[in-house]
Amino acid sequence: MFAYPLTLKGKKQNNVLDQAEGRPPRDLEVALRSYASFDTVVERYRQMAKGARVQRNERTAYLDGDMGQGSYRVYIRNTGDDGVMIDVALWQRKLSAGR
Repeated sequence: MFAYPLTLKGKKQNNVLDQAEGRPPRDLEVALRSYASFDTVVERYRQMAKGARVQRNERTAYLDGDMGQGSYRVYIRNTGDDGVMIDVALWQRKLSAGR
């Protein structure tokens, strides 16, 4: 897991993909790595994120949806011998559909 230094506490982190797709800056982002199989990781997150929209192929998966008053997106990618990378992004407000 990666944690931002305390000097960045409360500051928005810019993400070029979010900007390109018209989303506001993320309120929280966590990056994780797993050495479980890609299919196992995708299935685990799919079970945890009930009702999430899921898009996947052999190497990547996106899960996104709403939780309470906010929105989330989980990006999972198979990096081969380097394991499975998991990026979890949260927004404190709901994003419009398609973002």
